[in-house]
Amino acid sequence: MKASRSMLLPIIVVVLVVCTLYAVGVYAFRPDELQKLKTTKQCPNCDLTGANLVGMDLGNANLLAADLNNANLSTADLASANLSYAILANANLTGADLNGADLTHANLCYTNLTAASLRYANLTGAILNKDTNFGGANLSGAIWIHGHKCKEGSIGQCNF
Repeated sequence: MKASRSMLLPIIVVVLVVCTLYAVGVYAFRPDELQKLKTTKQCPNCDLTGANLVGMDLGNANLLAADLNNANLSTADLASANLSYAILANANLTGADLNGADLTHANLCYTNLTAASLRYANLTGAILNKDTNFGGANLSGAIWIHGHKCKEGSIGQCNF
């Protein structure tokens, strides 16, 4: 029995090291891609995982299929930005301006959109879950996940 336990120890150590390295990498963004976004507002397919983009002017930015998992975009200006197919899971978009943004097929699972403005944004095909927080968000005129238009005055939820 002692031989089997001693053989398991190296395996357990390797598994723990791999998991730790993976976890560290999950929250790391590429600084060169962040710089590209800041200077050009063009960053399709960029890895911006965990990036701090608080209050940044990203109006009309191209973030098609960008990985913004765990990014902090609170109070950012994303008006008319292309965020289609973007991964925004666990992102903080509190108070962000997403008016007219393209969020088609974006992953919004566990995303905080509290008090965000999504007037006339397109959320067709977006992926939501019960923990996607739209508390106080303005969804007036937005196109909802199934293609229905939200009525004017839709705050915190899409009213058809």
